[in-house]
Amino acid sequence: MRKWIDQSTFDELLLANAEDNIERAIRSASAVLEAVQEFVPEAALFYRVTHAADSLKNYFEEACTGFWRNGILFLVRQYFYPKPYYDFRFDWSFFRYADNYSYGKAFDKQTAPNRIGVFTKKKIDDWVEYLTQGFRNLERIDAENERKMTGYRNRLEALSDVVWVHDKSHGQIIRNGLTYTFDIRQTDYSEKISLDYRCRTLDDFLALSDNKFTPKP
Repeated sequence: MRKWIDQSTFDELLLANAEDNIERAIRSASAVLEAVQEFVPEAALFYRVTHAADSLKNYFEEACTGFWRNGILFLVRQYFYPKPYYDFRFDWSFFRYADNYSYGKAFDKQTAPNRIGVFTKKKIDDWVEYLTQGFRNLERIDAENERKMTGYRNRLEALSDVVWVHDKSHGQIIRNGLTYTFDIRQTDYSEKISLDYRCRTLDDFLALSDNKFTPKP
């Protein structure tokens, strides 16, 4: 599990990779923080960490300047190619039914503000407004995907002859010479119906068409 945490939570966390360039990452993020705080005084450092469920260990990934607004955690990074600019994003790691395609779709009908080279309050507000709308769209997409995926999985769970494999991410149903195969992903699922490979003869066809086909061993 990957998530963003604040300074107080980070200070209490035991990290498995505490020696891996954390200080350098914090220094880099702190330089951005200083520039942002001139216009957003409540901005602070946030830390992205991963919790490994198998080993129960925590791993540091990134330090980043961020601030809360409209109930959304906005994150600010600085890049230097092709020339220095600040990049605004929001945290959406907690959306279980949204992926990169969903993220792109959330901004389909919007035009991003110009990149920020030097901060002003208006430039920051423009990006916050733009990203807030994208976040609301992504929130809606996530909810729609959740209803779709949960409804589909519930239908399968109600069937007694489903053969599940790979942590219930895909499986199949075999009935009367037909095989229904499915593959469940984060935001969608695929389906396929195929004829049992043992259906070859006229007798097999007649039995199948009358719903009386019995597969031979």
